[in-house]
Amino acid sequence: MFLGFPLGAVEGKMPEVAKALADLPPTVFVHNEFDTVGSAEAVRAYLSAAEPPSYTLQVVPGNATHDYVDFKLMTTLALQKP
Repeated sequence: MFLGFPLGAVEGKMPEVAKALADLPPTVFVHNEFDTVGSAEAVRAYLSAAEPPSYTLQVVPGNATHDYVDFKLMTTLALQKP
C-alpha cells in the first residue's frame, strides 16, 4: 500500500520509479484528491502510463494535504483480499 504517491518528487526526475512499478505485487495506492505533492488525477495518469500489473487507486475526496491519517480506511483496505 502506498499512502500519497510522491509524484512531484519522481515525475521527470526518477524514471526508474515508473519502471519499478511493473514489478509490484497487487498494490493499493491511497491518494488525497488534491494532494500538494501531486493531484489524484495526475497520479492516475502516471499509473496508467506506467502500467503496474495489478493496482487500485483509492482517492480520498476533497483532501488537499499530503497527510494520510485515516487509519480506519487504511486498515479496511489492507485487510481486503486482492
